[in-house]
Amino acid sequence: MKRLFYTLAVLLIFTTCIKSQWVNQNVIPDPPPLYSVYALNNNVAYACGDSGKVLFTTNGGTNWTYITSFLFGVRQAFSVHALNQTTALVVCNSGPTGLIFKTTNSGSQWFPVHQRNGGIIYDVEFYNPQSGYAYGNPSLSRWYIIRTTDGGNSWDTTMPRPIADSPNDMGFPNALTTIFFGQPYIWFGTSVMKIFYSFNGGAIWNFGFTPSSQPSFGITFLDQSTGFAGGLIGFKSTNSGQNWVQWAPIQVVGPVYSVANAGGKIWYASGPHIYCSTNGGNSFFVQHTSPDNSIYLHLSMTFVASDNLMSIITGWGVTNDGVISHYNETVGIQQIGSSVPESFKLEQNYPNPFNPITHFRFRIADLEFISLKIYDILGKEIAVLVNGKMKPGIYEADWDASNYPSGVYFYTLKAGSFSETRKMVFVK
Repeated sequence: MKRLFYTLAVLLIFTTCIKSQWVNQNVIPDPPPLYSVYALNNNVAYACGDSGKVLFTTNGGTNWTYITSFLFGVRQAFSVHALNQTTALVVCNSGPTGLIFKTTNSGSQWFPVHQRNGGIIYDVEFYNPQSGYAYGNPSLSRWYIIRTTDGGNSWDTTMPRPIADSPNDMGFPNALTTIFFGQPYIWFGTSVMKIFYSFNGGAIWNFGFTPSSQPSFGITFLDQSTGFAGGLIGFKSTNSGQNWVQWAPIQVVGPVYSVANAGGKIWYASGPHIYCSTNGGNSFFVQHTSPDNSIYLHLSMTFVASDNLMSIITGWGVTNDGVISHYNETVGIQQIGSSVPESFKLEQNYPNPFNPITHFRFRIADLEFISLKIYDILGKEIAVLVNGKMKPGIYEADWDASNYPSGVYFYTLKAGSFSETRKMVFVK
């Protein structure tokens, strides 16, 4: 009896922990409209908005501090991007002048690193701590694209620029994204029916047409091929942005100003609602609504690995009424045995069939990069439970299939050259 009690106690202690929620953080006196937020990790974030206001948190948003500089004046702070906890860049605009400012001491001091006379700068994005891009509205019939390779201290204004349809074309705050896939991939949205892209760091530019002549307010890519963008509707690309189709099924109660992804999930903001998908964008559900029905203008989400076992998906959303909402989801894969297995093994999930939660037990024989992923009947990856190095041991993970349809699913464990797949059945 004691042994049974001990076993149950161990399982309760080490069971996988999964919890997620949005929490409104209305802790700012007289909050301004907020246009941009950047989630560095689950504790540190920057936000910016109207009248040159920039904010900073180091405790997950429990407290936000104004770190605005007199240099900003009443310029509109359109975009912010953090390179680490103490280093960040913010884009400010006043009339026809766009500026980029940088801090290296968490906002105690700011200094200008780039000024554009006669044009707006909309967004700044980095794909590593040294290299990134900024973009602005067209001048002399070409879009304004600049790059940095020294953390934003200096900017190259001579890189090739795509041709604009009209000098009146516009871009938008937070409508630039860049990811490194062997070379820097860049995308930016416009007020016309085009999303521009480059697969070689901006040496050559092309564009994909958005459906129904839509503007493109925000763009995110899950990988090298699959991306989502927001306009008056939403649209999706499966070929790196060369073609876009209407993104369905989604709900809209206003423009889709922002789209984000982290940890295999996708979010978009429309009106006062934040929607989430846990199945690659096949379906969405309302996950949060702003407390005063204000409009979410930007979302920033990030995936943080902790000790290679616990993962945290975290992020923030900001609204035109100064509301800041924080998301935090912790998923833990816990060790349930201290002995070192002789070989890698993936056991059958239990219960099976299941509704809606099932458990996976697996054995790790050596220190390896481990992935445990779930696939639908067509072989499409729909969930990632483990993706990182793990020490030898016996582990258990859970999966909640509440947001998926009934049917047959597969799960695969990979560790170095080892790979094993098993089948399971979800019955609602």
